[in-house]
Amino acid sequence: MTEVLSQLVDAIVKGEEDRAAPLTRQALDAGIQPDEIIQNGVAKGGEIIGAQFEQGEAFLPELFMAADAMKEAVDILRPLLVEGQAGSGAIPAIIGTVVGAPVTPTFAEDIGADLYAKYAAEGAELARKALRIG
Repeated sequence: MTEVLSQLVDAIVKGEEDRAAPLTRQALDAGIQPDEIIQNGVAKGGEIIGAQFEQGEAFLPELFMAADAMKEAVDILRPLLVEGQAGSGAIPAIIGTVVGAPVTPTFAEDIGADLYAKYAAEGAELARKALRIG
């Protein structure tokens, strides 16, 4: 992982939205592809803060601050992702919980599924349909 992506992960975990946007632009300027920035920067930061929340090391305010930082980064990347997807067609997304799963979804997983459904529906260029079924 590059230094700028490590810094982006750190900014997201700490909920520093004022750092997330410039670091995202810096990563783009360094030639890092938008999907790599999301996967190795934004999503990784989200995974870390989610794990901290699950372990009781972070709480809802920190989770929401991290979500705001993630949104700042994704807002910069979304047009580039849509541009790269032009003409490829959208894939429907179905989000839900498997009945009879051995573990009930956690609060954080439920929030994550709701957020994904919201952004997938908003970003109609990326996913034309997002259906939250449970």
